[in-house]
Amino acid sequence: MTNRELAIYNALQGIVPFAKAHASDFPDTSKAKAGFARVPLIIQEIGPVNTGVGRPASPSTAMKQSLIDEVWDDLLDIARTSRTIAKDEPGFDVSYRLGDNTHVEVISTAGSILELLKDPATAAKFVAYDLPADFVTDLTADLAAISGEGEEQDSDEQDASNTTEAVRGLIREGSSLIDDLNTSVRNRYRTQPEVLAEWKTASHIRRRNRKQTDGGTTSPAAPTPAPAK
Repeated sequence: MTNRELAIYNALQGIVPFAKAHASDFPDTSKAKAGFARVPLIIQEIGPVNTGVGRPASPSTAMKQSLIDEVWDDLLDIARTSRTIAKDEPGFDVSYRLGDNTHVEVISTAGSILELLKDPATAAKFVAYDLPADFVTDLTADLAAISGEGEEQDSDEQDASNTTEAVRGLIREGSSLIDDLNTSVRNRYRTQPEVLAEWKTASHIRRRNRKQTDGGTTSPAAPTPAPAK
């Protein structure tokens, strides 16, 4: 949520106890009556709100990282074995050298190495040094799984985007509802300043100071200039 969206959400929460105490003062035909009833439903539909920075990785993202780690470990075994093979076949290991341990690089390198290992005779050289007989099949399966998790991750991100838009729609509804309730409450309690003060406190949209960072550090105020002599 943005700073303002969170402030509106908090204001809706503040209205709930006010509604419990005063909603019965409004007739059933009042717009405020329905408005007060809608407020807790909006909060419920929005659900729990994470006020921290960022969000946890989706299950698909975590699974993809696990698969990448497995492929990287396999590539390390293959590269090490290729250097041993190169003792008898100078230069053999050149094609099995690894790049950076990044998602893109690992996937690209694994694909290139699998092309070389399509040759059964080449794969047999690695098996001769005790890599599992199915190491090519295993690496191929892991690479395919990474591709599948990538598609699932895209789906998770789209779901998150859709959820965010739904929440924003509810926040917009809540903001409009606060304005409507403000009109009704001020009209209803125009001669009861103590209730109006209670409402003002309950419904106030408190936004953080613009100078305050997400980490909670506030920029120091500029020093007051010394009076001219």
